[in-house]
Amino acid sequence: MQQLRVTVAIPTYKRPLLLRAALESVRNQSRPDLIAAVIVSENSTDPGSEEICRDFTDLPIRFVRQTIALEPYCHFSRIVELAETEHLALLGDDDMWGRYHIEEAARQLSTHQNAVAYIGGTAIVSDSSRAISSPGQLVAQSRIPPYSDRFADCWVWSAQEMLLASLLCTPLNMWAIVGRRDSLL
Repeated sequence: MQQLRVTVAIPTYKRPLLLRAALESVRNQSRPDLIAAVIVSENSTDPGSEEICRDFTDLPIRFVRQTIALEPYCHFSRIVELAETEHLALLGDDDMWGRYHIEEAARQLSTHQNAVAYIGGTAIVSDSSRAISSPGQLVAQSRIPPYSDRFADCWVWSAQEMLLASLLCTPLNMWAIVGRRDSLL
């Protein structure tokens, strides 16, 4: 079986300091070999994001600038269109991933060949210090053992179950999704 490779898509808008923390979480992934590309798309003419990207020479970053600001949905669609791999990982410029996010997503998507997406757990942070204020904010009644390096459980939901869970609980964070590019388009 061929190794699953992922393009990381990071849309941003005039928030270079937050972008730095997001890129550091990409840099700190346990399996950087699974990351084929990192596309950072700045939705303004602000030069700060491009300057931050230059500090991450160890990441395969492709910086794109939208010279005319796009509506958020169009910006998201544009960055998904730019990806060249079958799988895409979404990361908001104000979000961060845990160390094993990409590795676990690749494992789950490889194990469950008919799955279209993996959604990791999310936590709410209180302010710019990035201290977790609500660690129980996880995907629909799932629980991760405290201080665990690995996710112990896996749920395989149908599209209808996922929709229902997102409508009922809304702890699903689109920036924790790793999925098939064609499904995200």
